[in-house]
Amino acid sequence: ELEENSIDAVISLHVLEHFADPSDFTSIYANKLKDSAYIYLEVPNCRFYEGFEKRVYDSPHLTFWNSESLRELGERNNYKVINIYTSDKLISDNFKEGLIIKKRFEKWTPLNASNLSLKLNNKIKILVKSLITSFTDKLGISIKRNVVNNPVKSAFNVFPEKSPNHWVIRALFQKN
Repeated sequence: ELEENSIDAVISLHVLEHFADPSDFTSIYANKLKDSAYIYLEVPNCRFYEGFEKRVYDSPHLTFWNSESLRELGERNNYKVINIYTSDKLISDNFKEGLIIKKRFEKWTPLNASNLSLKLNNKIKILVKSLITSFTDKLGISIKRNVVNNPVKSAFNVFPEKSPNHWVIRALFQKN
């Protein structure tokens, strides 16, 4: 249990889209946020004209988001929009890669899972570090760390604000 008005920031990575009702999601932390707390959301970017309806997986997503719907979510919850942007690969490239991955793992068995698990854990660590860096850079906060030559960082710190066609959409809000 967290006390009311005790949270400085909420970071949600690919969770919101699994809620049928967004207010169920925001109510989890709404009264826990301090005044001027930050809310950082990352969800798949669902620009339907980019072929999302032909995706290669059967998604467990219950809601679908784009910059307009995230902005509306923020406004409905009295959050100031700091930034909303897309990042990462183009949606079309992501789907092409999804087809390749689907074919590669169609015959997956638990016997070969341990190698895959180690590789995924390393990729997840790199991704989380880059997201934290992006978030703290936006807030003007620095975190001391000793990183030597991180090639992945540049791949995830692309903020093409004018392009709606990248597969991840990120929003940074501040509670009013």
